[in-house]
Amino acid sequence: MRKFQALSLSAALLASLLLGGCANNAASSDAASSDSAASEPEATPEPTPAPPAANPLTGAADADYTGKRPVAVTLRNMTGSTPQWGIASADVLVEGVTEGTTASLMALYANPDSIAKAGPVGPARDLLLQVALPLNAVPVHIDKNIYASNLLNTLAYQDLDGYHIGKTAFAFDQDRQNAGYAEENCWYTTAELINSGLASYGVSLNGDNTPLFQFGERPAVDPADRSGMNLTITFSPDDIDCLNYDTGTGLYALSNGDGSPVQDADNGQQVGFTNVFVFYASSGIKDDGYTRQYDMTAGTGLYLHGGAWERINWTKEDATGPFAITNEAGETLVVSQGKSFIAIWGGYYGQSISLTAADGSAQTLPDKPALLESGISEEAAAAAEADYNAAQEAASAETELARAQAELPDAQAALEEAQAVLDADPENQDLITARDNAQANVDALVDKTTLANLIRAQDFSMPAGYLGNADEDHQWLLHVGDNIESLEALENLLLVTIDEVGDVRLRDVADITVVDNVGDAYMSLNGGDGVLLSVYKSSTASTNEVSAACREAVAGLAEEFPTLDLRIVSDQGELIDTFISSILNSLLLGGLLAVVVLALFLRDWKPTVLVAVSIPFSVLLALLLMYFTGVSANIMSLGGLSLAVGMLVDNSVVVLENIYRLRGRGISPARAAVQGAKQISGAVVASTLTTVCVFMPIAFTTGMVNQMMMPFALTLTYVLTASLVVALTLVPALSRFVFRRYRPRRDDFSGKVKGAYGRSLQFALRHKALPLLVAASLLVVAVVGAAGMGISLLPSMTSRTVSLTVTVSEGTEKDDAFAVADQVMDAALSVEGVGTVAAVDGTASASVVSSAAADTGAENFDEFMFYLEMDDGIATDGEVNAVVDEVMARTEGLPCEVIPSTSSDSSVTSMAGSGLSITLTGDDPAKLAELSEEVAGLVDEVEGYTEIETGTEDADRELKLVIDEDALTREGWTVAQLYEYLAGALSHEADSSILEMDGTRAQVTIVDETHPITRENILDEKVTITGRDGESKEVAIGDFATLEESEAPATIAHENSQKTVTITAEVADGHNNALLARELQQKLDGLQLPDGYSMSFSGELENIDTMLDQMTMLLVLGLVLIYLVMVAQFQSLLSPFIVMATVPLAFTGGFAALWAAGEQLTMMSLMGFAVLMGTVVNNGIVFVDYVNQLRRGGLEKRDALEAAGRTRMRPILMTALTTILAMLPLVFSQQIGTSMERGMALVVVGGLAYATLMTLYIVPVLYDLLYRKVPTEVDLGDESIDDDPGDAQAYLEELRGKHAAGADSGEGALPA
Repeated sequence: MRKFQALSLSAALLASLLLGGCANNAASSDAASSDSAASEPEATPEPTPAPPAANPLTGAADADYTGKRPVAVTLRNMTGSTPQWGIASADVLVEGVTEGTTASLMALYANPDSIAKAGPVGPARDLLLQVALPLNAVPVHIDKNIYASNLLNTLAYQDLDGYHIGKTAFAFDQDRQNAGYAEENCWYTTAELINSGLASYGVSLNGDNTPLFQFGERPAVDPADRSGMNLTITFSPDDIDCLNYDTGTGLYALSNGDGSPVQDADNGQQVGFTNVFVFYASSGIKDDGYTRQYDMTAGTGLYLHGGAWERINWTKEDATGPFAITNEAGETLVVSQGKSFIAIWGGYYGQSISLTAADGSAQTLPDKPALLESGISEEAAAAAEADYNAAQEAASAETELARAQAELPDAQAALEEAQAVLDADPENQDLITARDNAQANVDALVDKTTLANLIRAQDFSMPAGYLGNADEDHQWLLHVGDNIESLEALENLLLVTIDEVGDVRLRDVADITVVDNVGDAYMSLNGGDGVLLSVYKSSTASTNEVSAACREAVAGLAEEFPTLDLRIVSDQGELIDTFISSILNSLLLGGLLAVVVLALFLRDWKPTVLVAVSIPFSVLLALLLMYFTGVSANIMSLGGLSLAVGMLVDNSVVVLENIYRLRGRGISPARAAVQGAKQISGAVVASTLTTVCVFMPIAFTTGMVNQMMMPFALTLTYVLTASLVVALTLVPALSRFVFRRYRPRRDDFSGKVKGAYGRSLQFALRHKALPLLVAASLLVVAVVGAAGMGISLLPSMTSRTVSLTVTVSEGTEKDDAFAVADQVMDAALSVEGVGTVAAVDGTASASVVSSAAADTGAENFDEFMFYLEMDDGIATDGEVNAVVDEVMARTEGLPCEVIPSTSSDSSVTSMAGSGLSITLTGDDPAKLAELSEEVAGLVDEVEGYTEIETGTEDADRELKLVIDEDALTREGWTVAQLYEYLAGALSHEADSSILEMDGTRAQVTIVDETHPITRENILDEKVTITGRDGESKEVAIGDFATLEESEAPATIAHENSQKTVTITAEVADGHNNALLARELQQKLDGLQLPDGYSMSFSGELENIDTMLDQMTMLLVLGLVLIYLVMVAQFQSLLSPFIVMATVPLAFTGGFAALWAAGEQLTMMSLMGFAVLMGTVVNNGIVFVDYVNQLRRGGLEKRDALEAAGRTRMRPILMTALTTILAMLPLVFSQQIGTSMERGMALVVVGGLAYATLMTLYIVPVLYDLLYRKVPTEVDLGDESIDDDPGDAQAYLEELRGKHAAGADSGEGALPA
């Protein structure tokens, strides 16, 4: 963007302009009133009069307010309306944005007789009325918008509106208009006029009142606890309120954003308050496009008193309901007696709040309130608001111009008169002083803000409305003004015409310079100049949809402009598509492998096809459930689907294998289908429940664990539930037809395998100690190995876009830094496999995650971001890493540091944190700095940590202005007033219009360097102070202040009101943060912290600890639920323990697989252990259930164990292998996007393979050891005999009984 800078010239040229004083955008406030009903005295023989009622708005007992209604006067608050009358005498001021960016102001008075003069009176707004009406206050205003009118009409509430009653209740200040004020800013009212106006309606000020707050005594605030000293409320860029606590008066002094005090026009008194409230209220835009809409039912907020602050909560039933305010403990807030300022703040775009403590530290405030949905589209709202704001700015600027022109002649005449007299007597010191004072008055009338407003007012073009035609039935749109469209027009802009001087144009008083900043930023695409465009989705939009729309738009632009080279260097939507495609490929391949296993075991294509058909049926049913429960197709949900493909055939395999076995005995197809499904249904249901119930505890997790795992768990649950339904319904029904022409086939190989297994099982049963010892030894080895295994929150995912952070030495000249960046660009482009390279400097570094990092706002040529997009031939993680290694090798000799990042999970990393972070908490900053250096030294002793920082490295040298408060007070000022003056004087720039010229947008910036304050002259700077006698005098700052140099930290952080210092470090490649932290913890244990100081890990390590706690809870609760399911299945408390012995066996295999693959423990691999725990018990359930059936049938225990092993070996191996083979594509796939699920797949494959093998031996051994008695079964009766006659039979018997009784009495008979 091009930029104009108008640099003001000498005071002599400024004197010819004389634009008038800077318009103070007085930050005013609106206030709420209340009524306090006097309590009724108890009945006595001689009634005692009620005690005097305190002031309902301040709580002060300064008069009797019984029967007095408050008055609520709406004041105009736009530029050109300040200063206002009566704001210093108001008990409460209330302020809030009501239209566009304009904040409306209301003054509340508990004693109407105290209103000597209040104004300029403005129009009523419904937001402010909702504060006044609960107090039974009389609304006083001139005009009102439709929303305020509807509110008053609905409630039949009588107001005092000057639009209807005129001069009966309002008066016009002619002197104010003569001074250059617009007519609407000259109307005011008084107590007498208000009474007169109400009398014309037959209404009076007599009536009940309600207290605004619950007033009472509050404990004094300790100076060390003054956490709320300086509050800044930004309603809009042009409307900023500053409330600074004055320790001398105990009040919050109200100032404008430029530091000027908000003063009462009637007496010049600065406005101050004992209490300050900020009510957070969700806001939006009403259907007219610019009127603000607020949710005034409840919210949070701030309460400031005595230099301290606290968080509050407030509720309000309706428009006439009072505010109910509580503190964080839920107790009614006790408010100190005194005047109050109330800001109603919606946190809308462009609005902000900041609060600092006595030590200058920024306070952490409640989050902004949520925005309301607007009644119109965002585009229409933006257009309406822009028109409204433009009109308001034009009106303000025109008022500024009129005021400046009105004051110009007097100031010029005074200057000329003083100069003429001085020419006659050059040595007259009094005349020299008079001339200097006149010149000072001229200078005071001209500043950057006035000039900016004037340019904005002249650069104005808007339709004013329609004009009719006297002769024809036609209307003409009347357009007023033209925009400035050229540099020449800006230079020739007429500012003012002065007698005997002539026209004064902008070029006469300012140097106009065109600043072209195109070359200030480094943006390169494939070695040539480029422009980076970053597109960010809104929070509710779909990434894929936004990405697809952008790609379509880019393709359209490429067709429209063939010579334009448009490259997409990073696309999260494409990244998500890549991940999903990889997972879907693994899903399909896994399903195919599962079908191959079935074919090998069953050796018959018909049952294989039958089981294969169950896969799409189960998946479709699961997708239907996902759709109706709002589970989207994402990486986690599709990962669950991929894992479930091998598991969902388990139920069908077990049922079909049992039917297949019964059919081989010669049982008819229909009976084999029914009996086979019925015989195994209990075990199938139990095994499914054990898998599903593992995921139920996820409902009790929070944070990232819940967000990441819930879609995975729901998808897996839906798939397994669907597979259970299909296995018990569709599979038996179809098997009747599949096995109709069954022919037994000899399977010599299967028979040999079963025989060998039977003999080995007999050996294991005779020598039980051997298999148990082997299993226990391997378990111990696995536990020891797991203890030394690295832990991270999530596995890293590689993407096709690689980012390089290039850092040159600090202080490198811009051209030299750009040359180094060009060398990095050439090196990257020379590497095979790199398709596109884009680079930007740190001033406008792009982020593929969030728009928050899109513009730093400050020049930074020490750091560059490169984005390398791989070409289509790069498809695996290894290929991406190889390309990065080659880029690093070719940039090794360059004078810069290059840090690559192949990870695609930067959004997760920003949420989870990375590297080491240790937080020290205490009261003394010096002691914290000392301790932080000690901790940093200990961190440096641990090999693997790099770039160790304590935060004190960024400390800045600062100048501190040490004030002699007594001397300053004797002069008539406070420290806050001096601060306001300096804050305004040190600001040298003011933005004006953004001009459209020659197809280019250019920001006009006014730069005023006519009187810069520097370190050398600040003590000589003279400030004008008005004493108590009303006389003004100039006092040098050095008369009451001195300068001191000190060192200040870049930031002052607080946590729970205590100061904190954070020590950070990066983890070197090849090291694990969790393992390094264990070593560091041993060193930190020897560090003795003083009393009142604490130390804790934060960032990534804190998140890892949280994840481990939640995942451990998930595993423990899942194990308990599995046990309960098996208790119900076996009707025994002992049998479940036999099956649950397979769980540690599975964990042994899972840890072994992770160790062999070099993977770390992550949230995903721990989720794999949860899946494994629910899956591995399934085989044990089927085995033990069948052994129990055989023993109840008469077999001896050893024979039953061998028979069950030989019979169930095939379905056990089939179900295990289908799951294992379905997972193998995720284990071995190197495609980009599959690494997220790899750890989980490794755990399932390794654990299930080992546990299945051990289940065939360890479960029988434990059963033989622990289960001595023959298992019993609850007798449910012979299902072939109808023991229950049924409801119909019982009813017939009842009727026959009645018939027999009727026959005895001679009544009719019931036929048999």
